[in-house]
Amino acid sequence: MGRDIPLKSSASILDAGYSTILPLPDYPQSPTGRTGEEGHMASDGKFADVDLSIFKELKKLSGEKIRQARKALGLTQLEVATEMGGSLRWYRAIESGDPGIRLEDHLIALLRLGASTAHIALPVLYAGQRMRFPRQLIHGDLASIERTCIEAISDAVIAGLKQDLSPEW
Repeated sequence: MGRDIPLKSSASILDAGYSTILPLPDYPQSPTGRTGEEGHMASDGKFADVDLSIFKELKKLSGEKIRQARKALGLTQLEVATEMGGSLRWYRAIESGDPGIRLEDHLIALLRLGASTAHIALPVLYAGQRMRFPRQLIHGDLASIERTCIEAISDAVIAGLKQDLSPEW
């Protein structure tokens, strides 16, 4: 116990080897605007219509990626739980993908283990834009896509700054 968890680059050893394509679920909408599936909000004009169903699935996948990262580093569940300041039971719930565990806890575990968070970050971006996340992407090389998105955002911000700072003659 007491071993420090080494930091690694955001390119993850965990993003390889997944090629399963998951079908998109078809959730029927009721006349009230509510769906029969947990994770969808009412479209009654008070709340935005957002497909949140992917987050339950993400916790299962994330738990598996966390378990793989921990094992690749040769760490025990107790060592990681202690490093994160939580109990062994709580950490085991993270690795099992327990839907009651906060997504923030998954992110912290992934970051502490040096693993990519792209499988969480990209679906959040899609949800924020009210777009359905293509579930087929979840098992691909999301770290590469995440990096490309970050570079595009950075390029746009830098271009905007250059334009704002350029004198008008």
